[in-house]
Amino acid sequence: LQTTDENWKSCILNEAAKIIYKLGRLECLCAYWNVNSQMFYKDQWEDVVDLLKAGVCSKDQEVLQYQYIFKPIFASAKMCINPSAEAELKAPKANLQLEVQNIAIEMAKPQYLSMVDVLESVDLMVKNAPFRKFRPNVPVHQNAKLWWKYGYNSIMEGHIRRISQMWSWSNIRRHRETLRSYKNAYKTKLLSQNKPGSDAEQQIQDLEKILDVFNITLARQQAQMEVIRSGQKLAAKKAGAQKQGGGFFSGWFGRKPKKEELELEESLESESSGLDQLMTAEEKEKLYTAIGYSGSSHNLALPKQYIA
Repeated sequence: LQTTDENWKSCILNEAAKIIYKLGRLECLCAYWNVNSQMFYKDQWEDVVDLLKAGVCSKDQEVLQYQYIFKPIFASAKMCINPSAEAELKAPKANLQLEVQNIAIEMAKPQYLSMVDVLESVDLMVKNAPFRKFRPNVPVHQNAKLWWKYGYNSIMEGHIRRISQMWSWSNIRRHRETLRSYKNAYKTKLLSQNKPGSDAEQQIQDLEKILDVFNITLARQQAQMEVIRSGQKLAAKKAGAQKQGGGFFSGWFGRKPKKEELELEESLESESSGLDQLMTAEEKEKLYTAIGYSGSSHNLALPKQYIA
């Protein structure tokens, strides 16, 4: 992908240009699946490298011994981008011209059968991965007892005992206590002005060895939000105390607020509460990003004849 001028020649982007031109090229995009192909791992390293380089097709040369699923594709794309299209309403935001020479997709029956065999083999290996630690390293013949024990341990340890232990009340309570301890330790680390001690760091590391990535991330986010909320509440209390407090002569010459003014302030505070108290600024920013809302975005009343 290159930046070009209006004549589609490579250049450096000019900041004063109203329209940005991009040129992209796609060469030799292909996929192949060889059946009963030659093995390279027995050859010398230099020979393997030469064979792999010779197997890379180019625009002038196509490797015929490969059994292609997607034959080499050559394409080019020209894009014109108008950053100020929303203000001018005269041209589209982006204009794309895509040119593809040819696309060929084919699959032979030996390729399909080979793919099915590979997928079944991978599926079996994935299913057997949790039980490989119980698998005996002896042949099945004359070792039936060990293989029956392998099947028994796989079912008991992999399904029955694991599920019963997972949903036991003691395990759930232990997990919640561990998660709460990690959140408090990480919160203490965030609140500490200086570098936390070695005991706190060791406690965090020990708890991270027990918890998984999801629970660690969840506990850290909760700790960060609690720290932010506590800081905002403290700042709000200080601001309220400074607003209510006055000087020495304010008690003599200042007037007391009326009942109507107090009720008006309480109503304004109750109106401003809600989302502001439930969510911090970072949480609201994440929410607005998720729903695609922007406070600074202007509402465009586009005419019906305008084509974006």
